[in-house]
Amino acid sequence: MFRHQGKTRTAKNNLQIASLLSSVAGIVYVAGFLSVQKLTTNVTGHFAFFVDEVL
Repeated sequence: MFRHQGKTRTAKNNLQIASLLSSVAGIVYVAGFLSVQKLTTNVTGHFAFFVDEVL
């Protein structure tokens, strides 16, 4: 999907990579929630614990 030549990335390349990674993360969150009915996340540490306690 991404073909890159050279040593620098453009703003467009960065936006494409960020969009792809955030889409995959969203799919993982939704699929995890639907499969086990509990928050599943790849975020570690106190923030994930806080979100789990709030929900």
